[in-house]
Amino acid sequence: HRIKKSPQPNLFIMQPVIGFVLSTVWLLVHALAEAQMQLPSESCAGLQLAKNNRDLQTNALATLQTAQKLSRTSVGLASSIEAGVEDTVRRHFASTTVTKGHGKVIHIVYSDSRFYNTRLQWLFKTWGAQLPRESLMVIGDAVPTQQMAYTVHATKCPAHSHGEGGCCKLAEAVILAHKLMQRDPSFTWAYFVDDDVYVRPMSLELALDAQGPQSNHGV
Repeated sequence: HRIKKSPQPNLFIMQPVIGFVLSTVWLLVHALAEAQMQLPSESCAGLQLAKNNRDLQTNALATLQTAQKLSRTSVGLASSIEAGVEDTVRRHFASTTVTKGHGKVIHIVYSDSRFYNTRLQWLFKTWGAQLPRESLMVIGDAVPTQQMAYTVHATKCPAHSHGEGGCCKLAEAVILAHKLMQRDPSFTWAYFVDDDVYVRPMSLELALDAQGPQSNHGV
């Protein structure tokens, strides 16, 4: 898929949703408080309704507190991901000698720590060997215990998971690719692939060149 060059990726994608929830709950709390003040205290029905309103208000306040905690958690998680990605990008370019002929495609490979010594090694010795070091990066779930031929970005995603873990790695991979392409604008495409796929890098680059680098969508 092609990553469109754009301003800083929005790591706080949940904040607009959380903001809407907070404002809605807050309005509900105030509406319930005003309704409670206007209830006829002489009426048994009014007293029962007041009690129900107090229960609703209590539940609304609890929901508000939960939403606030979720907001703080999302901000903290986004900051942690951002810092981790920035560190990986620095390591990546510090460990490579960027060549002008590295091509236009940055290859992002999804892997798992249990495959670091098998699939990744086979990949490095086959199609990966056709690429300079700066053109390939691995998205994993743990720091390698031995030196790797290419940079491995160790996420905190669930290990050995093709569902939740896979989705988590995809999210960080997109952020990482964006950062890499900002750092080196000669990369105009990002290609995401699993570690058990055989890629023909030269053919891939020719095919992507034919798509036109100014298109606003992936292929």
